Amino acid sequence: MCYVYHYTTTEGFKGILESGEIWATSIYCLNDWTEFEYAREPFIDSVRALLKDSLSIVSIGVYWVSIGVTS
Repeated sequence: MCYVYHYTTTEGFKGILESGEIWATSIYCLNDWTEFEYAREPFIDSVRALLKDSLSIVSIGVYWVSIGVTS
């Protein structure tokens, strides 16, 4: 199972629940864009593990779109 952690206010959390969406922005617009570097290697390792399980890149893309990660 994958987890997404998102720092937000109570109102922001309410908006996420009501809309069913979570948006991402440029990492360079974040208050701490270095978090990207911290997450980069675990993300790449996760994708490699998925590929070892005989999933194609297309399957991974379809999965990400199906869970709402489109941009």
